[in-house]
Amino acid sequence: MTDGDRAAFAGILAGLAEVFGEAVSDLRAEGYFQALRGYDMGEIEAMAASAISHCRFFPRPADLIEQLEGSEADRAEAAWRIVDMAFRDIGQYQSVRFADAAIAEALLQVWGGWIEANEDYHELEEPAWIAKRKEFLSAYRAADRHRNALSPRALPGLHEQRNAAKGFQEIADHQRKTAALVGITPRRALSS
Repeated sequence: MTDGDRAAFAGILAGLAEVFGEAVSDLRAEGYFQALRGYDMGEIEAMAASAISHCRFFPRPADLIEQLEGSEADRAEAAWRIVDMAFRDIGQYQSVRFADAAIAEALLQVWGGWIEANEDYHELEEPAWIAKRKEFLSAYRAADRHRNALSPRALPGLHEQRNAAKGFQEIADHQRKTAALVGITPRRALSS
């Protein structure tokens, strides 16, 4: 939202207040505006509509965000589905860049890299794989809390790694720049 959206936002907040029988002071409205500033008006409208249907009490900003993005657990599960698809569709040879930087961070925390993650995907038995999945979900939730401090990065695949090791840096750089872009942010995935 921008400052030009304040009047429309105030109307949406007033509508929520009316439905839930709450009063909204100017200070409270400003707090909501600041907390939700990173969302566009279409998303704000979707949050409010969902809150009217699903909340029992006047929603706080975190409740509204959860209406759009899903819970922390929902976002982690959506991220896991994206990773699982990448394991199957891309594999360990191609470098990969996740649209959601928290996914790359979680992969690095759990496996150390894309190649290692793929090796486990193909080699671990089910009980061990289930444990790794749980570890990823936990690491993703931690990374997701610090999303604003993260930036997307390519995770090298086997081709990029081997080319770099053999001194073919131009080829490795090209492979990094053309890494497969995977997924959309869970926020967009859950709101569509």
